[in-house]
Amino acid sequence: MVIEFVYEGVPRVVEPHVYGQKDGTEQLLAYQVQGESSSNGLPEWRRFNISKMSNLALTNRHFTGRRPTLSGEHAPFDDYFIVVS
Repeated sequence: MVIEFVYEGVPRVVEPHVYGQKDGTEQLLAYQVQGESSSNGLPEWRRFNISKMSNLALTNRHFTGRRPTLSGEHAPFDDYFIVVS
């Protein structure tokens, strides 16, 4: 399910792919499809610190599953809680 949230004051709309922990910080790896971005344009892969997210909302939109990456793999996490297959 596509989610919306505000990240450091900036609205984001993403397809969540990996929820886990890296260096003791809970993070979400997601494919941002809408909203705003201060770098690189959209759509694009982004990693978000959960503690910096606010106004989280589930949408009625769904996505078909894992999106391809250039390397064929997602960026590593120390612990994986949920991974889209």
